[in-house]
Amino acid sequence: MQSAPRNQILLVAFGTRGDVQPICLLAHALAEAGHAVRVATNGDYARTVAGYGVPYVDVGLSFGETFREAAFEKAFTERHRRPLALLEAVRRYGERMSERMPAVLTRLAEEVRAADLVVYTTLGWFAGALAAEAGVPSVFVAYQPLEPTGRFSSVLMSGRDFGAPLNRLSYELMRGASLLTWGAVRRFRRETGLGRRLRPWTSPVGLALAQSHQIRAYSPTLAEPIPSPDATETGFWLRPPRPGEGLPEAVEAFLTAGPPPVYVGFGSMLWGARRNTRLVMEALALWGGRAIVATGVGGLARPEIVPPNILFVGSLPHALLFPRVAAAVHHGGAGTTAQALACGLPCVILPVASDQLFWGRAVAARAAAEAPVPITKIDPATLAARIAQATSDPAMRDAARRLGAMLTRESGLPGAVARIEAMLERQGAADPLGSAAPVSH
Repeated sequence: MQSAPRNQILLVAFGTRGDVQPICLLAHALAEAGHAVRVATNGDYARTVAGYGVPYVDVGLSFGETFREAAFEKAFTERHRRPLALLEAVRRYGERMSERMPAVLTRLAEEVRAADLVVYTTLGWFAGALAAEAGVPSVFVAYQPLEPTGRFSSVLMSGRDFGAPLNRLSYELMRGASLLTWGAVRRFRRETGLGRRLRPWTSPVGLALAQSHQIRAYSPTLAEPIPSPDATETGFWLRPPRPGEGLPEAVEAFLTAGPPPVYVGFGSMLWGARRNTRLVMEALALWGGRAIVATGVGGLARPEIVPPNILFVGSLPHALLFPRVAAAVHHGGAGTTAQALACGLPCVILPVASDQLFWGRAVAARAAAEAPVPITKIDPATLAARIAQATSDPAMRDAARRLGAMLTRESGLPGAVARIEAMLERQGAADPLGSAAPVSH
């Protein structure tokens, strides 16, 4: 029989499924260990949280309804030709979020004060500031390398190497994120007297790294981390299959009807569905093999006519599907990349935004994929050739399997749970973050 909850833990994650699902995995694992957990996230993923059997905190925020506006679709598709259009879209997004942020901050402040520990991700950076103000210890979960370095530019902006001075400058651009919502923060501070650590021109990442213990939920096998006594390296948090979980009958029938197909999917990417679908269908026709295509939340759409060698699906658990496909064509999100490699899959990586180009380059550097090409810049013939290479090159498959073996040896989610529990045990000490030895991986 499970013991009564020992600690109240608030987990905060905003963004896409790739931002939210790892926190749901952690929340479920902590609940299984006997802790009382609550997950605060954008309303787009309330059902995702509920699926893990943990309580959901409604903060009245939805990213999807804002990002699905036509202006964002246009800015995305034209961003390489008209970069200022993307900047204008970001400004508009900031305005929309500012309208809702005071209520979000007020709700989170209430939850923080009731918690023994706050766990948060990059887009929930303000939760760490509220926790520090309330005297509650916190953990910052990083899905990618975030410490400023001269070796490469900010991973959130692709991680390209522009030379040491420009690389370091790129990390300072994150300060603009605090300016986008400063009006809302100022209103929150005026109405509640809270939020003293939330200031304009503050780097969200810099603030998080300064005030919280960091858990690096990414693999040092793919991204060599900067050593830090205030960080614990766990490797990726891979989602294990759940007891009794299976694939839909239609998927099972397709898988058993022929050789292993390729997987094609772009996760939580919202834009370019018409162009992306045309690209994928033409490429698959040129290649000629079998494929399972996941529509995601908007990056692809099921066409009216689908040939029998292609199966369109909604969201499927990668942990169940990936061991049964030949290769993965995807956007390079950290979670999808990790699961594909853990299953020994060669990849074709077509980045869309943020850190995806960084992960694509990391996989290519280790020979498990060709160099990534942004999805807006690739043509059907090139994509078809890359799928053919990924499904037929023994060296690429061997490289992917070697990486998978290394990833699965890392401590992963259990390591994160162990570190958090060690922090909770030390909470009565003078320094709750303490100097406990990091969990090995």
